[in-house]
Amino acid sequence: MADIRLAVGVINCRTFADRRERARATWVPQLLIHPDVDVLFVVGDHPSAQEYVRNGDTLGVNCPDDAVDVPRKIGAFLRYAVHELDASLVLICEDDTFVYADRLVTFDPGVSRFVGHARRTVTHVSLVDLIEAEAPVMSARPASEVVLGAGCMLDRTATRILAAEFALPASSDEQSVVTLLKRHGIEPAHDPRFRASWDPADPRGDRIDAITSHLVNSADRAAFLWAQLGHPADECDALLATHAIQSL
Repeated sequence: MADIRLAVGVINCRTFADRRERARATWVPQLLIHPDVDVLFVVGDHPSAQEYVRNGDTLGVNCPDDAVDVPRKIGAFLRYAVHELDASLVLICEDDTFVYADRLVTFDPGVSRFVGHARRTVTHVSLVDLIEAEAPVMSARPASEVVLGAGCMLDRTATRILAAEFALPASSDEQSVVTLLKRHGIEPAHDPRFRASWDPADPRGDRIDAITSHLVNSADRAAFLWAQLGHPADECDALLATHAIQSL
């Protein structure tokens, strides 16, 4: 068994090869320079008698490769992280999430077992919601879901709970994760640096303190963020060509 401090599971499907390639061309290598960090793209439609099979940086899961079965992909990755990697921390995100590698590897969840962009499912926005949404530090607050796509961090205890119990398709994987962990007394800690969306015009935004940015779902958005981190124009131009990459 490996001894991994941080395992990152990127929920992906086979047809979105361009998103894998953008990640491989940008933030993934910056994480993998750390020997105690591992990154896996989690895809479905892998015919096997086993629940999962690893091939390089891809974890193939024996389930349909669709949105309904995302919880099965998440569950399989968590079990891999527990049984094969013995990971101390796990980050789950989606394939349209941009990860700021240097900020992620130095992120300390402290005593929080479950950190991410937590939100209530409400029909209106109150002043309290707005104040908490802008809070620059982690805060525990009642939440019905965490935006998994924006990245959520789990410690070893939370990972093992979900690995043991989280597998079947559900109406909302985001609500299901929160509900299950709450049964074990684990509340989500909200940290706005796991950003549910990105806004290049936000002066407090991605270039300053974000750990992840969600909805970076095109080559031009990825190239924009890569350029903001000081990378040369030729690297950014190369990103613009990743939309033509073939699927697995």
